[in-house]
Amino acid sequence: MPELERISVTIERDLLERFDRVAARSGHDNRSEAVRDLIRARLLENDWAAGDGEAVATVTLVYDHNQRTLSDKLVRVGHEHHHSVRAGLTARF
Repeated sequence: MPELERISVTIERDLLERFDRVAARSGHDNRSEAVRDLIRARLLENDWAAGDGEAVATVTLVYDHNQRTLSDKLVRVGHEHHHSVRAGLTARF
């Protein structure tokens, strides 16, 4: 485990009570854990907004398989962006 630093925060009572309720609902065992998670989340948001770091996403397309040439177009787009596509799945329902 990394070395931990102890800090002090001054906060209004009503804000702290709201924070404690949210932390409890989120399953945090203590305030320190909840604050660390909030800091991590905020830093991640900043990195994402700045275009730093990595991101993972899924793209789900629901389409009419009988539409002429659509399957060919989807395959072509997948090939054009092969550097970004990690997996593909086609299912008929």
